[in-house]
Amino acid sequence: MELRQLKYFIKTAETLNFTQAASQLFITQSTLSQQIRQLENELQVQLFDRVGKRTYLTEAGIEFLPYAKQTVADSDDGVQRLRDLQNIQTGELRIGVVYTLSDLLTSTIISFSKRYPNIKLVVISRPVIELLDMLKERKLDLILSYRPDDEDTQIEYFPLYDSNLSVIVNYNHPLIAQREVQFELLKQYPLVLPSVGSQARSMIDKLLTSRHVQLAPQIEISSMTIMMNLVETGHWIAVMSEMLIRGHEKLRAIPIAGRKTQMHPSVIVLKDIYQKLSAKEFVRILFGQHDTI
Repeated sequence: MELRQLKYFIKTAETLNFTQAASQLFITQSTLSQQIRQLENELQVQLFDRVGKRTYLTEAGIEFLPYAKQTVADSDDGVQRLRDLQNIQTGELRIGVVYTLSDLLTSTIISFSKRYPNIKLVVISRPVIELLDMLKERKLDLILSYRPDDEDTQIEYFPLYDSNLSVIVNYNHPLIAQREVQFELLKQYPLVLPSVGSQARSMIDKLLTSRHVQLAPQIEISSMTIMMNLVETGHWIAVMSEMLIRGHEKLRAIPIAGRKTQMHPSVIVLKDIYQKLSAKEFVRILFGQHDTI
């Protein structure tokens, strides 16, 4: 059994399409079929059922898949350990980030890339549920996200800082005189909120539901840069983490009245696995960039 065959099996199991899997693996479909057939012969089981043009994992394939993934992951960890022992500053670091925190990575990416120009950074912005799945499948090395409410025994969380959920306004806005703001008051002004489905929006909606308040945002958006630019015009207000106003001299953050309004941006990694040195160094720089918050 070859490691290459396991990788071919995993990709085919993910796509359930030999043509698509072969394309993603940069091999011909006949080569892929031959390698899968050799693996099945060695294991003496059938891993895939082919019904017409559709492909399905057999019961044996379903059972074998997690072991194949673990074997490939252990091999990758071993290679990475050797690279780290030799202090080879090359390779790839894959980072997941929720949309509403993507801007926080900019300064860290700049600092990291200056120190380690030969390490390729791949930054992926997606909803947190998708990112967590990618992390568990070893497709990401770490995630920057708000800490989910539900605990997961496979995951470790390292809080970056605590931040209050606040109303973000232009410094000339009428609300600037308020020491804190009730949600009901926001109905009087054009409102921008994070997009539905984002983790930040889910936290905001949960808080609104607990207080029996409904808000009708004029704009929903995933880009925090655009959101802050809109608020800077003085026409719109937003509800988000107070830390998003850093670097925006025209903006002010007014706390939401009441309890349980804290947000916890965190670095998220898989528990009990080898963390490559580049990931540890990126996290060290990230915390250094925000240690005064």
